[in-house]
Amino acid sequence: MIQTKINNGISSKQIQEEGLPQGCSLSCTLFLIFINDLPDVVQAEKAFCANDLVMWHTNKDPGISARLLNEDLDRLQNYCDKWKLIINSSKTVYSVFTKSHMVAKKNIRLSLRGTNPKKEEIPIYLGVKLD
Repeated sequence: MIQTKINNGISSKQIQEEGLPQGCSLSCTLFLIFINDLPDVVQAEKAFCANDLVMWHTNKDPGISARLLNEDLDRLQNYCDKWKLIINSSKTVYSVFTKSHMVAKKNIRLSLRGTNPKKEEIPIYLGVKLD
């Protein structure tokens, strides 16, 4: 409950949800301040744009990259659980960029809260096709 007292009058309002309304002018700024410590949690290379996060590892052995990404996904999920953030698993995908056609065909076992992100051959990030 939130109450405001002005003179002798007290207002009350029940809050049913956490967060800010969609489109609120402060939402983006407050969100970026809120997740400011996320770069310390995830050890992978990363890029942010508003509420989109891209993480990547570079290694000659895809198995090592998969292990490191899974560790980061676990840390990311723990961070989100702590701060009551929800990762949209239906939008979570992975891609493999390599010169080897054999490696590119392999599926990597990644896990995010018991689900396996889908492989996307040519992902689009911020309107740019990555291939």
